[in-house]
Amino acid sequence: MAHSIDGIDHPVVAVRDLAAARERARKLGFTTTPRRRFASWGNANFAVMLRHTYIELLGIVDPNALPRCRDIARWHSDERPMSDLEASRRY
Repeated sequence: MAHSIDGIDHPVVAVRDLAAARERARKLGFTTTPRRRFASWGNANFAVMLRHTYIELLGIVDPNALPRCRDIARWHSDERPMSDLEASRRY
């Protein structure tokens, strides 16, 4: 197979309210990292730390940045054109 998967680095959970998701994880007893923002993508994340890996909580923090993600979304979708709304739903 040309594109085999050797493993999974970490799971990602897309959330609507990033701060609330982090607070819920902390209340459940998990350690979380400081927020990391990806300005050009309009999103940010927190990592919920586990023993050998982590779960990434990912959320949109700047909806106005979504149009800048169009080319990235096309690249991830085998070059099929899609609207910004379709891209935001997919990713």
